[in-house]
Amino acid sequence: MEYRSLPDLRHLATLKAVVEHGGVAEAGRQLNIGQPAVTKRLRALDSCYGLQLMQREGRRLELTVAGVRVYEYARLEIGR
Repeated sequence: MEYRSLPDLRHLATLKAVVEHGGVAEAGRQLNIGQPAVTKRLRALDSCYGLQLMQREGRRLELTVAGVRVYEYARLEIGR
């Protein structure tokens, strides 16, 4: 997987929070930021890797194959 620039740790932490807390709203609460900021960070991470990391499945966000890899990296970088 190639990337365009190094990922920001805050963006990786946001992806990790969205996955582990089940959505944008709860991730925002855990990170003390608003939903628009969570979405902006996720888009910036997509742009960094040049890939879509999450996709909508109905009302839920699901990781793409690339998203799973980046999430695993985020778990290593940010910790559990």
